[in-house]
Amino acid sequence: MKRVWAALLILAFMGALSFAGHSCVHTVVNDAAASLETAKTLAQSGDFIAAQEELRRAEEQFGRGGHILELFLKREYVSNIRISLAGLHAYAYKESAPDLYSEIDKAIQQVRMMEHMYDSIL
Repeated sequence: MKRVWAALLILAFMGALSFAGHSCVHTVVNDAAASLETAKTLAQSGDFIAAQEELRRAEEQFGRGGHILELFLKREYVSNIRISLAGLHAYAYKESAPDLYSEIDKAIQQVRMMEHMYDSIL
């Protein structure tokens, strides 16, 4: 009987860990993607200074949650996205607006793929 309770306890712990992981990944991904989309909207309206600030905010948000993401996903994936986000503000000028839009779209897809990768390992 003790083995059954131990198995149920392990199962409950793994379920709770899985739920916490999904919640964390979902929150980090949605926050970062929302900031990136806001930055793109700001840049499209011509406010590149505010777009730079929003890109830095997205980088900070992903950086704060990135440590937790590394518990559930390969560190290499998280690091690659951090590198992509770190370079985005360099494009936030009127002269390089088309490149900025393209890079933001690419970063949004990379960030959203994190959630897909987490869901695929469950």
